[in-house]
Amino acid sequence: MKYFILVLSLLAGLYGCAIEPSIEHQYDLTRYSATRYTHTTPSKSLLVAVINTAKAYDSTQMLYVKHPFELAAFAHNSWIAPPADMLKPLLLQSAQYSGYFTAVTANAAAEKTDYRLDTELLALYQDFITKPSTLVLEAKITLADVKHLRILGSKLLKFRFRCPTDTPFGGTLAANNAAHEFTTKTMQFLGFYMRHA
Repeated sequence: MKYFILVLSLLAGLYGCAIEPSIEHQYDLTRYSATRYTHTTPSKSLLVAVINTAKAYDSTQMLYVKHPFELAAFAHNSWIAPPADMLKPLLLQSAQYSGYFTAVTANAAAEKTDYRLDTELLALYQDFITKPSTLVLEAKITLADVKHLRILGSKLLKFRFRCPTDTPFGGTLAANNAAHEFTTKTMQFLGFYMRHA
């Protein structure tokens, strides 16, 4: 009986290893817009809120598509953090560089800010249906006037960048290009409202 239990334990251990492959490569998103759009002295502050994300993207898994409507994850490759956690610092840095704001914060408990940027990550995956593969990034951004408790505007951003290689690393290079374009378009979106404030 003890032998039987030992065998079952060993099999369970082997099975556990089989369903949890080791991660050999981790990748990061680091590219963002560092463009300064205005040299006037700003007097407004911005809160970059926590990025909400679709459930499928709320992990470190690197996702891809080979068949329509079917998401899968690379076995030995992952993001260094969930995509939303990687994108938020990039938005913060871009907003600070933009010149539109005196202060940019991610701390919702900080003193009341003038504006609030909300972001929802809708998609981030490598598309192998296209040849060569492409990286898809989709997000919705919304700007609110905190003082007057009103939504100023929202926009759906969709990006598709060609991957230099059909590998997770190739997807990462394209994802960084997409992150740069995402932060650029977001700053242009914010700039429209700051110029008309």
